[in-house]
Amino acid sequence: QVLETKFIEAYVALMEQLASNYAYATTPPKVISVCGGSINGLDPCDNIQKAIDSFNSDRMDGFEGSYVSIDSDDWSTINKEKNGYLGCDDHYAPNGHAVLEGDIVDGVKTVMGW
Repeated sequence: QVLETKFIEAYVALMEQLASNYAYATTPPKVISVCGGSINGLDPCDNIQKAIDSFNSDRMDGFEGSYVSIDSDDWSTINKEKNGYLGCDDHYAPNGHAVLEGDIVDGVKTVMGW
């Protein structure tokens, strides 16, 4: 629980720093968090969503955090060893990135208003 709380607090601080860095923008940029990494995979996803909820709570500056994620079945598929989806140090190879992109592109388009 302590690690989760620290993670959420640090993630919110990161988002707040981004908002501070772009406070001058006439139109605040979109803040999109993508959950779908290799190695620890989907483990942080729930806490990322909690951090976004905290970041979005009672904002008056126009910034809003959004969340997109890889499908859990796709994550399991592309993170199996020796399957062509992983590259060095078990990070995604181009094929793995293509699967992640396929899962998140519609959510990103929605957030962006495209």
